[in-house]
Amino acid sequence: AFAQVSNGAALVDTTKQRMQDIDQRIQRVNDLFSDMTAATHEQTRGRGIEQINVAIAQLDQAAQDNASMVQQTATAAQTARTQKRRLISGEWQ
Repeated sequence: AFAQVSNGAALVDTTKQRMQDIDQRIQRVNDLFSDMTAATHEQTRGRGIEQINVAIAQLDQAAQDNASMVQQTATAAQTARTQKRRLISGEWQ
């Protein structure tokens, strides 16, 4: 039973880490939006659109990374719930 509890605790730690990673990525998205705003202001002063394109590409990549991280976290959470139910019901062998 100790091993199963330890395994469950490890899954919780993994989920916590992934949530922290998501939080960091959200901060990165916020930073990218700030960059886009700054680039927009620069463009209105005649500086070109290239910086906006770079910021949009980075934002797109961050969004894709976030979607992947959310899926991984959801999978880990489901595994933790399943193991918790099995532990509580005595299904561990």
